[in-house]
Formats: sequence, C-alpha cells, structure tokens
Amino acid sequence: MMIPISLTDVDVYCKTIKAIKGDAKAISAEDLMAGMIAIDAWRKVPDDSVFHKILKESPLLKDSTEPEKLNKNALLLWGIVLSGGKSAVKVKAFYDILQDSNQERISADDKDFPGNFWIMINLTTAMVNEYEAQLSEKEPERGL
Repeated sequence: MMIPISLTDVDVYCKTIKAIKGDAKAISAEDLMAGMIAIDAWRKVPDDSVFHKILKESPLLKDSTEPEKLNKNALLLWGIVLSGGKSAVKVKAFYDILQDSNQERISADDKDFPGNFWIMINLTTAMVNEYEAQLSEKEPERGL
C-alpha cells in the first residue's frame, strides 16, 4: 500500500493543503481527504487503509491545541518528506513554514525552527519505524 502523498507532486500537495480551510492551523482527516479528492491517488485510498490509521493515530500529525485534528504544518512537513518533486520547491515549502512577516532569512534560533525541524526528523525516523511493516506488509527487522 502506497501512501498517496508519495504519489503527489510536492507543489500540488502544499498548495492544496494550504487551501484546505484557509487560514485554519488544524484540519480534520475528513477535510484533508475532501480537499485532496481531485488527485487520483487520493480517491483510491480505502477508508480502512494504513494511511487512514496513521492520520487517526500518529501523534506527530496531531495539533497541540485541537488534538482531534491534524496540524497543517505537520502535514506540509510530511509532504516535503514524502512527495515527489524538485528539491528547490521542497526548500521553498520548508522556508514558507518557518518564515514570519516575510523575513528574508531564517536562522537556527528562529522560534519556529526547532519544533518543525524535530517534527520532520520524527516523520522520517519514528513514523517510518512504526508503520513501515504495515505499509510494506513485511515483518519488521529486529536487531543488527
């Protein structure tokens, strides 16, 4: 089972996520799926899929103020990690998440950098470790 994000161009993915519920910082899984319905890979995702399980269960995607919803920045970061597309577009998408008030530069001590950076790291490590076996339908490897 492929995750539909990996079959979606990063530019299309990020623009669509940003458009769902406008300026809202959190959206429901239903809002996400309805917003992505125009993309073929998203229409084919069964309701009982591992992807839906991840949306419901993963604390990495949950919004801290509305835990029943998904945080849009976390979804954008997940798209940067998994979507296809040009690296320059992914860099711009990451910059857009971090920038405040149209700053020209972002530094490592920017208030938004640590939280978003660690979400991205955990999306590429902890989430992969937790769900890879279910997605690939293989037994997880244990030990070294």
